[in-house]
Amino acid sequence: MAQPLNNSIPIVNSDGTPTQYFIKLLQENGVVVDDIVGTNIIAGTGLSGGGLLNADVTLALANIGGVAGSYTNANITVDAQGRITLAANGSGGSGGTGEATLTAPTLAAYTWINQGTASAVDNGNGISLTAPNPGSTQVRALAKTMAAGDFDVKMRIKGTTNGAATPAFGMFLQNNASGKLLLMAYEPSGNNVYFQRWNSVTSFNATLATRAIQPQFNWFRATRVGTTITFYFSLDGLDWKSLGTDTEGGFAGTIDRVGFSANINNTSLADILVQSVTGV
Repeated sequence: MAQPLNNSIPIVNSDGTPTQYFIKLLQENGVVVDDIVGTNIIAGTGLSGGGLLNADVTLALANIGGVAGSYTNANITVDAQGRITLAANGSGGSGGTGEATLTAPTLAAYTWINQGTASAVDNGNGISLTAPNPGSTQVRALAKTMAAGDFDVKMRIKGTTNGAATPAFGMFLQNNASGKLLLMAYEPSGNNVYFQRWNSVTSFNATLATRAIQPQFNWFRATRVGTTITFYFSLDGLDWKSLGTDTEGGFAGTIDRVGFSANINNTSLADILVQSVTGV
């Protein structure tokens, strides 16, 4: 039997193959040398490298789909091994704010209703609308055509007013043929939100619901399920509270336009920023 190895007896030749002494030792212990020489170290999932046992080999973590770095508002994908396989900065969204994802609207998609002296521009993050004093009770609005059937429209609107005679801003639904509106309007000066009927953009009809709001909220929502119209409000676009309902055929008729509005009183001045619109 071979003697025990010590530091003076090499077991690997200069070319990386085992020495005869080492081969004999392995054979006496039932090990087939060819099995070792022809065996590879395999790089498993998530690794690169490997190679034959009779050579120096390296195992390393394989590169993945993400780019090394720090991410804000990131879209992260994780594989079955728990590795991040994709990391890319988002184009907006809630980030660390705890709000719903923002989808900025563009002015070209909207049509003015009763524009008067109001104006609007794309600002890169949504639509900025300014509505000066109209001299009478009026609604200045931008609208889109609403498809038939159920809908769920959400908007994030923030703004300022001059505080005179309860100016307000918000979202509305309209029957284009009759001109009648269902309007959800926020009044910053009194921290109230209203659910109203309007006979037209220049003729107020009635208030269906009023609620005092603290703190100021920014999220508006309107749904149609069958013939039931419901308005909601939210601080974050995630947790919604109902403001009130109306039957579609009871006043306005069939809703076919939706949009956002400002300046609904005769001495008001409103500046609003529509940061997000979804569902239309």
